[in-house]
Amino acid sequence: MEPLLAQASTERRDGRSLSEHVREGHPPLLGATARGGKGPWSLLLVLVGCAAPPPPAPKPVAPVVTATAEPVVVLPPSLQEESKRLLATAATTQDPHERCKLLSEAATLDPSPEARLARAESRCAPATVLLEDARAVFAAKKDARSATVLATVATRAEAKVDALAAAEVLVAQPDVAAMGLGARTFGRFGEFTRAASAYDLVAKARGDKGAVVDALDATIEAAMWTARAHGPDVKARLVAAIELAKGLVATYGAAWVRPRFVEAIAILRALGDPAGAKAVDAQAEKVLVLAQEEGHAIERAVADARAGKPEVAKLLAKKVRAERLASPPHRALLAVVARVGGKCGVARAHARAHANLPEATLTLADDVRWAADCDGNADEATLVPPRPVAVVDDATAVAVADPLRARSILETWVGAHADDVAARLALAALLPSSARPAVLAGPTLAREPSLLLALVEASTGSARADAARLLAAVLPSTVEAAVDPRATTPLLARAMSFAGPEDGWLDVAEGLLHACAAPRKAKACADGPALLAASTHLRRTRPAALCATGVALADADLGTARFRLDVTLACTSKKKLLPALSVTDEARGPFPSPEGALARAALATLQKKCPLARGNLVAASALKGEYPDEFAAVEAQCPAP
Repeated sequence: MEPLLAQASTERRDGRSLSEHVREGHPPLLGATARGGKGPWSLLLVLVGCAAPPPPAPKPVAPVVTATAEPVVVLPPSLQEESKRLLATAATTQDPHERCKLLSEAATLDPSPEARLARAESRCAPATVLLEDARAVFAAKKDARSATVLATVATRAEAKVDALAAAEVLVAQPDVAAMGLGARTFGRFGEFTRAASAYDLVAKARGDKGAVVDALDATIEAAMWTARAHGPDVKARLVAAIELAKGLVATYGAAWVRPRFVEAIAILRALGDPAGAKAVDAQAEKVLVLAQEEGHAIERAVADARAGKPEVAKLLAKKVRAERLASPPHRALLAVVARVGGKCGVARAHARAHANLPEATLTLADDVRWAADCDGNADEATLVPPRPVAVVDDATAVAVADPLRARSILETWVGAHADDVAARLALAALLPSSARPAVLAGPTLAREPSLLLALVEASTGSARADAARLLAAVLPSTVEAAVDPRATTPLLARAMSFAGPEDGWLDVAEGLLHACAAPRKAKACADGPALLAASTHLRRTRPAALCATGVALADADLGTARFRLDVTLACTSKKKLLPALSVTDEARGPFPSPEGALARAALATLQKKCPLARGNLVAASALKGEYPDEFAAVEAQCPAP
């Protein structure tokens, strides 16, 4: 028996784990029993026909007589015990790949609900694969945890039937968080009436526990879903909610209350009840003073624009600056103004950007959908990176533990959806650096700023410079640049961080400084290194451009002494006295030596104030090695007596 026992272990002499043999269906013989069997022989598995033939019989050895007892044999565990051990090990394993391997082996050895639940809760495989585990766990026991797992996995897999089955169980749970997930799942799959009913249950449960703010939130949510379902009494629901909210804004400091009512009013209006929306708005203004909420003015302007009176909306749109472009209601305003102005391509671009912004309390999403439903004009470019579809998002999550599998999924998807920008970006992130440019480049994608920036990051040498030059050419034509050119500066500054000696970077440098132009008291546009990289490229080859763009910057952007020096030298080299005086003016901020001294020396030389020029040149002597031509020019025009 000893050779037999030596082979019956969780890892045989052929180096293969027990789970591999079980997965391949090799029959356990000689004493293998059903789960829960008793006695030591129930633990012994002899795997027949696995791997290599048994080792040759050992040479006979003379028996050794000892005084010890019978030898102690350590038998292998059962499949169930080994599965539990693997699950326990996985729970404490930090490496994602190793953890997923352990979870897979555990579920293979014993596909128990516990093992399948652990695997379903992971992101070890695509949702379409994990869905079978989630279904099995849910079928075994329909509780909050199994329903949560199925709803989550099914939503990622776009499996509506499974997601809705899980949502039904979730809303019947006493746990309010589970009820909320069920309500959101109903809404996600277009079950508006069921979503509204579920939020009513959440509101009651929250109220019963004394959570009045959370109850109000759920009440407003129920009213909005009722409006989307074209259900009854939406106006009455919202008026009642306003009374409930009367004391909460001041008492709890709930800053979200006013925006939530503005969103509900917008939904009621957009879905065909402008009179009801107006009545609710009047009551909310009376009780909650909605005029204090900036989004309320935007919602009213959007409502008027859609009704044929766009004047106020256009005025508000002209005031939007770069920092507001990440605000969903401001994007909605821009989209609606573009549509009523007949600029359908711009409207659709703002709508695409709106869909990819972070979630917010006030979105005006129904107005954005109206604006996007506009035919005509070519699509315009937008700076906002596209949000990945479910398949791409799922593959990106899988890549943490299994990058090869994720790469295969994304390659297949990109092959079938060549214009999916988010998929190309996700795939490029998984490839070796040398293979990324081929995925990111393409004639049909040449106007996508996010792809072009990724191409700059992935390329080298002249190819990188070419990509950067193309990026600089595309950015001014984006819908954001039309609102505020400063919106493009983060991408240009990022590109400049890769700048090399090639001439292509000159366009990027000039584009960055041109986009940064602002009133003197404006906030800084870009960080010092990006501006300095730009001035370094422009000072010798395009000094006129550097002078013209540099003097137009805000005082905060002249805070880097070396950059300010470069702008001054560019102006003095072209004999532009007034711009040089403006840049060196101490009113724009301190200009310390040695950079300030060299700038003043060049300026004094231009003004033919040679003693002052020579004195400042001495104070700037530390820079002579870096600016030899500038020192030589001052010394030539103002020689020592």
